[in-house]
Amino acid sequence: MINTDRILNRVLSNINPNTLQKYSYSRILIKNILADFMKQLADTRLIYNEEPDMFYSTLKMNDSFMLKIPKNQRSTIIEDITQHFIAKLNSYLIKHPEYVCNQQAKVRPHTVIENRDFQGNPVMEHTHSILMLNPFHRKDDELDQNRLQFLAMRIINESGPFQTLTDNHTVHLLKDCHSILIDPLAASEDVEKTLGYDLKTAALTDDQNAFAILNYNSQERFYENKNAKRQNPYSQAA
Repeated sequence: MINTDRILNRVLSNINPNTLQKYSYSRILIKNILADFMKQLADTRLIYNEEPDMFYSTLKMNDSFMLKIPKNQRSTIIEDITQHFIAKLNSYLIKHPEYVCNQQAKVRPHTVIENRDFQGNPVMEHTHSILMLNPFHRKDDELDQNRLQFLAMRIINESGPFQTLTDNHTVHLLKDCHSILIDPLAASEDVEKTLGYDLKTAALTDDQNAFAILNYNSQERFYENKNAKRQNPYSQAA
């Protein structure tokens, strides 16, 4: 069971409660973000008809690539690249991810963009994602880190150049991507620590903070009620 109060306290422990106005704002902001994640998790359980397997992914591009992008476009560029990676991951996991009948098998990510480290120092824009996967994808008893990390490396090595949705920047993952790292989140404590880490810069209010939540799952809300009325064809019981 994920305890959102523990996550909230973990994030707010870095904020001075004496600055009451900022502290109160931060508390509301973090609570709303956590509520949104829990809603996405509940939706995912409904769509999958069981508990999702969870993994943590970090995507970083080479500084030499990012420095060519105007600073005010870097957040949207890293968003486009992350969307491209997740779409590729779906295409490797599912034969026809665009088919309506395959929506229950798609990866459902919760992604944040940030450009600060744990101490609040500026770093290059990058993304962290919690990837929720249907247990249908397990090949053995567990869909382990090695298989997803292998797929990530295949995507990097096999993807040709593509154009970003923003300003048509050309990206070649093999040349431009620094790393895509994937780790399993085996227990609720792992998810709590990960969410606490992801939200570490959410409360920063300066203009240079690039923190943002990316919701790729909203476009799939159409399938929720439909899928709730029928058995998941990808469940082990099917």
